[in-house]
Amino acid sequence: MASKLTHRPSLSRDPFSKNRKLDLLLAAMGIIPFVFIVYLVYKYHVNAPYGDQWYLVPMVDRFYHGKLTFYHLWSQFGDHRIFFPKVIALALVEMSSWNTLFELSFNIVLYAALCVVILVQIRKSLSLIGSGFVSMFIPMVSVIVFSAQNWENWLCGLQITYSLNFLCAVSGLLLLCEPRHRIGSLIAAFLLGLVATHSFSFGLAYWPVGFIPLILWRGENRPLRRGFLLLWTGCSALGYLTFFYGYVRIADPVHSKFYGSRIYDVVLFTLSLLGNPLRRLFDLMHLPQKWTLVGSLVLFTLLGLSAYVISRFAKDKLAVMLPYVCVIFYAVLSSMLIAVGRSGAGIGPAFWVRYSMAPNLAWLSLTVLAIMSILVLWPFRAVFTRLSSCVLILLFSMVCLSYIGCAAVDSVMGVKSFKRFHQDLQEPYRALLCSEKSDKVRPLLPWSVEFLQKQADVLKRLELSVYSKSLAAQREDICGQADTAR
Repeated sequence: MASKLTHRPSLSRDPFSKNRKLDLLLAAMGIIPFVFIVYLVYKYHVNAPYGDQWYLVPMVDRFYHGKLTFYHLWSQFGDHRIFFPKVIALALVEMSSWNTLFELSFNIVLYAALCVVILVQIRKSLSLIGSGFVSMFIPMVSVIVFSAQNWENWLCGLQITYSLNFLCAVSGLLLLCEPRHRIGSLIAAFLLGLVATHSFSFGLAYWPVGFIPLILWRGENRPLRRGFLLLWTGCSALGYLTFFYGYVRIADPVHSKFYGSRIYDVVLFTLSLLGNPLRRLFDLMHLPQKWTLVGSLVLFTLLGLSAYVISRFAKDKLAVMLPYVCVIFYAVLSSMLIAVGRSGAGIGPAFWVRYSMAPNLAWLSLTVLAIMSILVLWPFRAVFTRLSSCVLILLFSMVCLSYIGCAAVDSVMGVKSFKRFHQDLQEPYRALLCSEKSDKVRPLLPWSVEFLQKQADVLKRLELSVYSKSLAAQREDICGQADTAR
């Protein structure tokens, strides 16, 4: 009986038939969110540093005066080390005289690469369960990764810290999940982990998750497996050493109030963040915000059911499950790190859009696993009790459709945030462009307008950003109109 339940389903038993026209249609649908986000960024971006981006100006000043050292690149940026985003930012500043559209475009490229990495892994997984309908996943992955809900991550150039972190972390974990472990893959995963760790502090979650595939794979002989584990232990120690050497906790009381101090607060924040992708569904049902906790329970319950179905009915169960389980664990641990750094300010920051990619990465991986479970379960619906099969397929389908629907609605609603951002920064941009020493520039850096004005003087001296030579005609036109109006 067991052998009947674990044979590989044939392609003919796939509930989705291969259709070239349908493949092309789904691929075209997958391009729409990408094109849409490119359009929104191009139309509503503001060509000036925004938020924490102003804290890069001293580094840029040192760079142009030949005083920039490795220490300046490696040094802390708040709670993080963002060595690689700093290097990328400097290259783009030099290339464009700090036109922020270059950074925003590079950010889009990083997320596009993340889409490709995920889809390549899905194609590999589908081949293991006897299905080749990868095009079905293209619109789903695209609408989640290129969601307009994450407006802050699309309109602030410094957010390449997030995209670079997620791209490198997911790529590295998928390399570690390859059935055949090679020393080259381990080295590549180590280098990707270093980039992730020194792009954003989420990378600290990468190293423990990397042990999961090395421990669970049974293909290697024991000495080789033990050697890989020892090597990864050394890689992890080196990754943490490069991050924490000389690390200092920020003593600023305004910043310190965000740090979590109670385990209860950290757990509550983490669960709320993980359940946030279903918040739109709960809002439609007029349920209070605390129902996002139910969303996190749905996440873990569906993960358990998917793992059960795949482990019982799929022949290559580890090869199918492990990549997505590792990504989910990385997203969960990243959410916990966010909670440690933000839960001291209450539950509110759990719903900030800048943090939404971590839980969405978990839900995207879970949705893929759930669809895989349907594909795996379908050929055995007569062997497995018909009622149980129908209930599981219905449950997987309902949760997947609910999440994808919430993601699509969130993306459409996010357009309002793009427009609001653009409108709110028009007057501050004009004031910055015309070198006005007034409080009008405050929205560009709300918590420290004095620091902003000092850094604006640096940009003006270096002829960068709004003071670049390429914008001279625009400055003359806009500032001339303002002088005439006065």
